Amino acid sequence: MSEPARILVVDDDAGTRETLRDVLQAKGYAVDAASRGAEGLERVRTHPFDAAIVDIKLPDISGLELLQALRTQAAGIEVIFITGYASLPTAIEAINGEAFAYLVKPFEMDHLLATLHKALNTQRLARALRESEERYRLIAENIQDAVFLVDRESRLVFGNRRGEEISGYTEAEFVGRPFTDLLTPEGARQASERLAAADSGRDPVPFFETQLVRKDGSLVWVEANMTTVVRHGQIVGRLGVVRDISARKRAEEQMRLRTTALEAAANAVVITDREGRILWVNPAFTDLSGYTLAEAAGQTPRILKSGQHDAAFYRDLWETILAGRTWRGEIVNRHKDGGPYTEEQVVTSVRDERGEITHFVAIKQDVSESSSPGSPTS
Repeated sequence: MSEPARILVVDDDAGTRETLRDVLQAKGYAVDAASRGAEGLERVRTHPFDAAIVDIKLPDISGLELLQALRTQAAGIEVIFITGYASLPTAIEAINGEAFAYLVKPFEMDHLLATLHKALNTQRLARALRESEERYRLIAENIQDAVFLVDRESRLVFGNRRGEEISGYTEAEFVGRPFTDLLTPEGARQASERLAAADSGRDPVPFFETQLVRKDGSLVWVEANMTTVVRHGQIVGRLGVVRDISARKRAEEQMRLRTTALEAAANAVVITDREGRILWVNPAFTDLSGYTLAEAAGQTPRILKSGQHDAAFYRDLWETILAGRTWRGEIVNRHKDGGPYTEEQVVTSVRDERGEITHFVAIKQDVSESSSPGSPTS
């Protein structure tokens, strides 16, 4: 069961003060009362209140001054002024000072209760909104992706802490700038095309990769996801979530270079899984054996067996590489067309992050014209 709303009554008239306390307590509210403004402020400093009913004329401080002080001490509190001296200028000043309402004595108690009920609803909604905004702010500030919000004119209006880190700009520096200022010309073109597609009712691919231009001029590879923000059926802006993929791009480039090097290697290269099934071969392997990648993939090196080595030879090879040691030696294998050839082979194991052997890599060189089969070494 939720706790009752806490109401503060500040009035120097004892009769009014006690009557309000009794009526409000009878309605289930938790009520505290004070006869002077300073006393009321002391209550607010020590206890949270949802609303305050304040006489606009107090012996030590005016109700308007008290309103400002209450706002300083408790920003979310709703204030209802009551007074026995009706004055339009004072009422306007009270409302402009952010008081919820202004009631003139004598007033109907039902009217006061209805006004208080509305004030508390407003206070609860405001509190819920603040809590919701705070939750979203916490998420935006602590998420590992950069979050940018742009208006309909594509100007940046918000960026979280990660956005500042990735771009090198503070939020104050990039707010108001076109978001395309943070992208390369190609990236700006890609983003603009997606925005134009969304405006025309098409559904563009949300994710795209581009380079972000940092404040210092350096480039960062990012993956961006742009979403249209709609309120009351109208497009009000765009939300962009940006992830730094520089490490992935570097890894992809290293992999590309390694693959290119293996593809271009003069020696044959074969990669198998732990069970010996062939996963990949380079063109030099095709030149050596006659088997293409499509033909060799899924097979084992037994497709190359010439029958010129006994079981002990192959058992020694497997025991060596399964123990994690490198096997070196010469093998007589058979070409796809049936002809034998001698190759010098080096087989090494590949381990995962746990140290477990997962693959084997064999480097092969044709030595048919310079050697005859010899004993393997490890």
